[in-house]
Amino acid sequence: MRRAFWLLAGAAASAAIAIVACSASPKLAGMGETCLQATDCADGLVCIPQKGGSRVCSNDLSSIQTTEEAGGGGDDATGDDGTAAGDGPTEAAPPSDGPEPPDGAPDTTPPPDTGPPPDAGD
Repeated sequence: MRRAFWLLAGAAASAAIAIVACSASPKLAGMGETCLQATDCADGLVCIPQKGGSRVCSNDLSSIQTTEEAGGGGDDATGDDGTAAGDGPTEAAPPSDGPEPPDGAPDTTPPPDTGPPPDAGD
């Protein structure tokens, strides 16, 4: 009789723990709080690595954002002939089969029909 009681009590305790564990949503980290990944942070915040190795939730991406200057750099970025240093001759794009759409318009022409796929079993 005691054995049945303890088995029933253990099953009830396990069920109660499972219900509480599965129903509680975790509290999301706010601005400046530590995190491990972006899903740890509240809406609108991301997990940003810091210089000391820690990570905090922030909406300021300037520490991880990189930009490049348009047009390259100084004199060392171009060769004697005006091409970018290290670039060889480039080939022109192959001509298209039809007229070019006006600038900004999407190309809505369907792809050419090449027939059915070849049989893989042959």
